[in-house]
Parts: sequence; structure tokens; C-alpha cells
Amino acid sequence: MVLSAMLSACVPSLAPKYGDYRLDLGPPTNEESNLHFSEDEQSEADEDATANPDSVVASLTVEHSASSGPATEYEMLNQVRQVLEDSGWILRPADVENAVATEPRKFANWLFYSVHAELEVVVIGGKYVRLFIHPWRRYMWGSWGRIPYLKSGLAIAVFESVDSAFQDAGYEFIGNAQMRDRENRSEESPH
Repeated sequence: MVLSAMLSACVPSLAPKYGDYRLDLGPPTNEESNLHFSEDEQSEADEDATANPDSVVASLTVEHSASSGPATEYEMLNQVRQVLEDSGWILRPADVENAVATEPRKFANWLFYSVHAELEVVVIGGKYVRLFIHPWRRYMWGSWGRIPYLKSGLAIAVFESVDSAFQDAGYEFIGNAQMRDRENRSEESPH
């Protein structure tokens, strides 16, 4: 019992490796009040992002119609590029055409390694973007290693680096699936 209590104190606080922004087109409709991209897209994207965040970027398809809002996917990708550049991120070619990717940026130095993160932002459904964080370690002997989880401190630092630029471009941070579930549960529970 004591051992499990001691070990639980050593477990890092982990966060999902992504966060969502909604293009603020005015007050949300009843359908959007549950913070879903669409019923199928949201649940599939959240499940896939939890299981394998890298596969989500390649598998998401964007269907855009004129009724989905004033911004086209092309305009949103240009906005996202500008937001990332305004935040000091260096852009690189993305692996898929509905995404914008960045070069790694250093966030921390430790004794034997430094922590870096690169971003990939995907347009979803004409008014949402999902920001994926890909953390890496660069060891003092020159090799790189992927970090399979995201500590909350790194997540906060990454989102702080881009949040004000996203807000200035008209995007509202709506969090990740865990945050939205927690918020929905607290709204549903009797007080």
C-alpha cells in the first residue's frame, strides 16, 4: 500500500498530444454546443488520437462545402501558417495536404538530453483545427528519441506559444476530448 502511494506520486501528469481550436463564427448553434465537429468525425478522431495520434493526421479527410462557414480550407490553412509564423515557429512541408507542420523547437534542457516539440495542425470540417504536438528528446550524443507521452508542463508551454496568435486570428481554444468530457460531466451532474 505504501509502495503504491509512493509510486503514484512519481507518475508524471500526462496530457493528450493534441488540442482543438474552433474558428469563432459567432455563438455556437445547438448542434455545436456539445463541442463536436460532427457526430462521427469527433468520436472517431478522439478515439484515434488517443490510440495513435500519428495515424489521425493521415486518415482525416476534410469535406468542405460553402455552407460550412465563410472560411475555406485553403483560407484556414493560410491562417494557420500565419499564426504559426507569428508565434515564431518555422514551417516545413507537411506529410498531408490538409495540414501545416513545423520544425522542432527546443523547450527544455536536462542533464543528458533536451526536449523538443514539433507541431502539426490539421483543418477539420471547415471551422476546426486540431493541433498535434510531437515531442522528442535530443540526447547529448546526438541521437533523437520520440517521447510517447506529453507531460502537462510541455503541453502548457506549447499551447501558450501559439494561443494568443490563434485568438487574434479568430480561433477559440476548445481543448481536447478529456477536457470536453470533464466539462460536460460537470454540467450534467446535479449541484
